[in-house]
Amino acid sequence: MEDIRPRGFTLIELIVAMVLVAVLVALAAPAFQDLAVRNRVSTYAAQWMAVLNTVRAEAIKRNRQVSLCPSGNGLACDPSLTWGDGWLLFADDNGNGSYEPGIDRLLQVGGALDDGYLIIASKHDDWFAYRRNGVARGNKGAGNNTFLICRPGAVKDELVRRVVTSVVGRPRVAEGLDDKTCEKS
Repeated sequence: MEDIRPRGFTLIELIVAMVLVAVLVALAAPAFQDLAVRNRVSTYAAQWMAVLNTVRAEAIKRNRQVSLCPSGNGLACDPSLTWGDGWLLFADDNGNGSYEPGIDRLLQVGGALDDGYLIIASKHDDWFAYRRNGVARGNKGAGNNTFLICRPGAVKDELVRRVVTSVVGRPRVAEGLDDKTCEKS
């Protein structure tokens, strides 16, 4: 004799399975969110390091100072902004760190970072440049600088990257906050 009962799940079995799936998703979601932030920050750090290498190479190639400054509109420097709001890269013929159309040659324009990510300078926040010999300088004199790449309020070191320029100008990427905080000033 054949069994003619319908095959499938009971309502209770279905509810138990849905509860188990919901618990697993709730446990995995924070880890995936941290992974997404870590990947985004790493990508932005690599892009910023490429920008700094471009500035340095252009300064050496052109045998003159090449500067970066924060810019929200792509037309003028705005020292009240952070580097994550956008930037200008230009051949700085008079060496003052401020883009002056007609005097300085605009080489690149960078847009703002997505989703509230920041690039905050530790020292040279108005402008940063490389001299013709590849040595770094900025609005607060010669020397090194740290660009912190993060989301506001980041406290986990693995969710933050620093692009550090040495005294002679060579950039490198480091992980963690060090003694810095990820907040707009």
